[in-house]
Amino acid sequence: MSTETTSNDDKKADNLYLDLLNQKIKDNTDIDVIDTELNENELENKVNIMKVNGWSDEAQAQLEICLWKLRYNRIINNFYFSELKKEEAQLSWYIILISTLTSGLTVANNVKEEPFQYFRLSINISLTSCSMITSLIATWMKKKQYIERINDVDRYFQKLNKLCEEVNFELVKIHEDRSDYITFKEVSFPKISEYLIPNSAITPQEWKKCVYEITTNYPELLNPDDTEENKMWPWYGDYKPKTDELDNIIINEDGSNILIREKTDFTYNILKSYKNYFWRCFCLKKNNI
Repeated sequence: MSTETTSNDDKKADNLYLDLLNQKIKDNTDIDVIDTELNENELENKVNIMKVNGWSDEAQAQLEICLWKLRYNRIINNFYFSELKKEEAQLSWYIILISTLTSGLTVANNVKEEPFQYFRLSINISLTSCSMITSLIATWMKKKQYIERINDVDRYFQKLNKLCEEVNFELVKIHEDRSDYITFKEVSFPKISEYLIPNSAITPQEWKKCVYEITTNYPELLNPDDTEENKMWPWYGDYKPKTDELDNIIINEDGSNILIREKTDFTYNILKSYKNYFWRCFCLKKNNI
């Protein structure tokens, strides 16, 4: 009941402002004069007109923060997926190489006369060694469950990527083209809350390593086109007004603030944290020897 009442009040306020605006235009009143003559209630009504389909500045800002966090999860999952496939491909290539070598040794073992002393013994030892190494690699791959993990991370990444693009597409639309905010919230918020949680297939140690590798070796992923909206959280923080050397706020020609996103302490913290973790693991291994 309260929702219906609020909606009716908003419609009345909107109609009041539009009627006043149309009357002023018919009287050939300048737009600047119209804005000057609006009282506080009429200005509030003007703001309400901007809340098309239930979208407000607060709702958009909230959704942008959620999108930043989703993109953070996406870049970690994408990097981890690539590294996992690289490890699996490398081990598979080792098996192919050893199998090829084994085939060659098997042919060499069929010669009638030995080219040198202990030739057959050497071949048999090499074949046995190759067989053992192949079995060890295959067992290790099975133990690490590369195929299952790759499939799980791939499915998770595809769903996460689709959600990110859906949210981003909704934000880039003009207000009139957007879906109703209440409907969008009911459909998308459960999925957003689900994928804000880090992927359980990635261990904390693997997550830390991915963040470290991205921070040190792939800075282009963190600021791909040097635009504020595409800078990656949490390497870059929230919007803040741009200031000069004297901390005076710099404004645009239209009087609005220039908003920027500056680097946070996340880069320094992850570099320091990873180095401490590396040396702690090294010391523990050394003490166990």
